[in-house]
Amino acid sequence: MVHTPADLYTLTRDDWLSLERMGEKSVDNLLAALEASKRTSLKRFIYALGIRLVGEATARALALQFGTVEKLLAAGLTDLQAVRDVGPEVAQQIFDFTQTAENRDAVGRLLAAGVHPAPEIVQAAGPFPTRVVPLEPSTSDAWDQRFLSDAIELGNQLAARSQDRRDWEGLDELQRETVLSLTSLFVAGEEAGTKLNKAKELGVRIVDESAFRALLAERA
Repeated sequence: MVHTPADLYTLTRDDWLSLERMGEKSVDNLLAALEASKRTSLKRFIYALGIRLVGEATARALALQFGTVEKLLAAGLTDLQAVRDVGPEVAQQIFDFTQTAENRDAVGRLLAAGVHPAPEIVQAAGPFPTRVVPLEPSTSDAWDQRFLSDAIELGNQLAARSQDRRDWEGLDELQRETVLSLTSLFVAGEEAGTKLNKAKELGVRIVDESAFRALLAERA
């Protein structure tokens, strides 16, 4: 009944009960564990794909670099070689895996089954008091690109993880909620939208552009 990992999520309770030595309690525990396994980190998801030469450290580096499964699948060889500690041989193995139709189909079926790999979050080790800094201007061009670039670069230097609108749009609702739950500082424009309301619900510290500029200057 199972030919790919995604098939595990399609089996019904009756399917499991039809197997030998599978009682009701065992089946209930198994179904609960399968449901819980849908909420995983992108690092663990990539590592579990079993790509040759990709260990846990490389999986984490890939998760930090690309942020979503979709971006990893779309990465070219040059993109992969730009990842820290990923050399030409490892990059080729990853590229060969992601460009194989069978593998892409297997990954797609896992996502369709409800598996939600959450973005990898960098725990801040530097003086900047945040782990994630969503940057949300009023409109796509309300903040000048120089400010956005400087803010993201400084945040990265100080071991924070910054996300602008483009990063955010690549996440599904569950991933967005996960990011917000791990956010320490939200930089909001005048019309930041629904995620600003969610940030308020979660008690995230919210600042406007001028306050964030002041904070950047202070931390720099």
